[in-house]
Amino acid sequence: TVHFHTGIHCSLSHRNRLFTFSGIFIIAKECGIKTKITFYTARHTFATLSLKKGVNLYMLKQAFGHQSIKTTEAYVEDFNREELDQAFENLF
Repeated sequence: TVHFHTGIHCSLSHRNRLFTFSGIFIIAKECGIKTKITFYTARHTFATLSLKKGVNLYMLKQAFGHQSIKTTEAYVEDFNREELDQAFENLF
């Protein structure tokens, strides 16, 4: 299931599909997303959701092919207070 910032959920069987510029439009259409989706928006959403699901930032760096972790950091949103509290609560 993909959770876009629009709040739309849909199941996809595109796990092995390369995310090309045209592929983003196809997936958005199949999910019923009517708002404009850019390649940057898709990468940003993917990075943020991956990080929130526990994917390491360095793994995202490698997946995106970035030379610098700073470039990858530009794609992710900050966690909100509840998410931070929960993460640290889980440590203990």
